[in-house]
Amino acid sequence: MAETHPDFDRAPPSRRWVARLDELRRWLEHDAARSEKRMTWRILPQGALVSLRILGDARLEIRISRSVAPATEKARAAWENELATFVRYLRMEGWTRVDEPAGQGLKGIAAIYTEPAQPGPPRVVDLFGEVAAPRPPSAIEQGR
Repeated sequence: MAETHPDFDRAPPSRRWVARLDELRRWLEHDAARSEKRMTWRILPQGALVSLRILGDARLEIRISRSVAPATEKARAAWENELATFVRYLRMEGWTRVDEPAGQGLKGIAAIYTEPAQPGPPRVVDLFGEVAAPRPPSAIEQGR
């Protein structure tokens, strides 16, 4: 088995993600919907940390980060390629990307993706299921 990143090894086992990448978003949404803070995170074996937050209007925000920023042009190109892979597998095409400035000591790097607003009424988040529930009919729509 390939060697894992030190950040992965230091993370609690419950936060380590070793399953398929295309299943990660569903699990993150599920966990965030049940969390009081409406957010959760997982770290992958190669050291990328992926967090998901449910915003107040029920849109999603996904943050992809690494503890060490790329130092060379080649490493920067690899980071961009990695982000493109996440966009594809986490189904974030068309989302807004904002690069987070490096923190204290200019060590880490992050890209934050925000889901675009959906036309119509806001989505209702079903706290007991895994997918968004349809909006229930209003009293007017029910004829009350």
